[in-house]
Amino acid sequence: MRRGRYRDAVQQLTAAVEANAADPSAWWRLGQALQWVWEYEGHGSQGWRRAEAAFRNAAELRPRRFAVPFRLRPESFDRIAEEALQSVPPVLAELLENTVIVARPLPAVEVVGEDGVDPHVLGLWTQSPAGTGGIEALGDGGFDAIELYQLNIENVCPDLRALHREIRSTVLHEVGHHFGLEHDELDEAGL
Repeated sequence: MRRGRYRDAVQQLTAAVEANAADPSAWWRLGQALQWVWEYEGHGSQGWRRAEAAFRNAAELRPRRFAVPFRLRPESFDRIAEEALQSVPPVLAELLENTVIVARPLPAVEVVGEDGVDPHVLGLWTQSPAGTGGIEALGDGGFDAIELYQLNIENVCPDLRALHREIRSTVLHEVGHHFGLEHDELDEAGL
């Protein structure tokens, strides 16, 4: 999966759960791999149901470690993400005027396969100069974007309350990266 080869991951993880149906981690990873195949290759609702069934199997086998992911419609997720950005402390908010939130189902396959980004990452801070592709740049100075990966965030949230907390935490974490904080500093700051 870390190489962006999701179809291969589905085959290997399917074999793993067939060999040991009591392995919750294999079921969980199979659900994640199926999401990628479904999202980027479009295998319809059957593929999506298969992914959700794999997550349920993991949660049934080890409920303290795995929960069935809580799912939202994209527009509801976007609204919560915008609220999270608005919750940034005012002293920092002024410095984020050219920052947008972009919710995507998952990171791009190229970002994972070529750039080495963790396929399970919850969010990334991206910068783009004016005039480059993607979202239209804001003003002449370009834009900064916090990309949130909806399916990855939902995968770690068993309910709406947890989803609100995780979205806010991810937004604040990415804002911290923008201001130059490293992971250990973000942990110390509670971001």
